[in-house]
Amino acid sequence: MLRALPSDAIRYYHIAGHLKQSDESLLDTHGKPVPDSVKDLAHYVYRLHGSKPLLLERDHNVPPLVVLSEELRQIYADVSTPTRLTSSVKQGEAYA
Repeated sequence: MLRALPSDAIRYYHIAGHLKQSDESLLDTHGKPVPDSVKDLAHYVYRLHGSKPLLLERDHNVPPLVVLSEELRQIYADVSTPTRLTSSVKQGEAYA
């Protein structure tokens, strides 16, 4: 599915944290830090479609700007690093 998307149609990426309610249920809260599993999937998408602007969405529980800026800097570093290969990235290939 992700591999089928035309890269030139993607203008930016959206990333956000979620609340894990159970092993089967995630709630897209936009109020938590972005977990590694989401960063791993984003890294996989960067590998498929290249570098694009990255939007970090936080709708509530917004930390001070300096903390938010550091979170975004770390997310970008994690997502754009060519050597970030984890089991979650390999699992991301299931979305390809």
